[in-house]
Amino acid sequence: GAALGARMGKSRQAVDLDRKAGRLFALSGGARRLRYPDWQLDGTGAPLPGLSEVIAALQEGWAIWRFLTGPGADGAPRWQALRGGEAAGIIAEAVARGHAGAR
Repeated sequence: GAALGARMGKSRQAVDLDRKAGRLFALSGGARRLRYPDWQLDGTGAPLPGLSEVIAALQEGWAIWRFLTGPGADGAPRWQALRGGEAAGIIAEAVARGHAGAR
């Protein structure tokens, strides 16, 4: 959290509050450690557009990571589509997956 916080200009505690509010996600690193993928931020240090909606749809860190690092329609990781301004399609896909996983 501290490294991501430095990129965002925030404290580790503020990054954790963003995670709890669904603006960022973290992966369980064992022994009470959380790991924050740095690609979830844009070039200015802000969360990627659409990220909070993907987090809300999928809810669990590893599911979010698998989805966003998996290939989108163009074969590139979906997080790159978020960074490229294609949030609507990625969000719709995440919502559909989230609903399918809830069954």
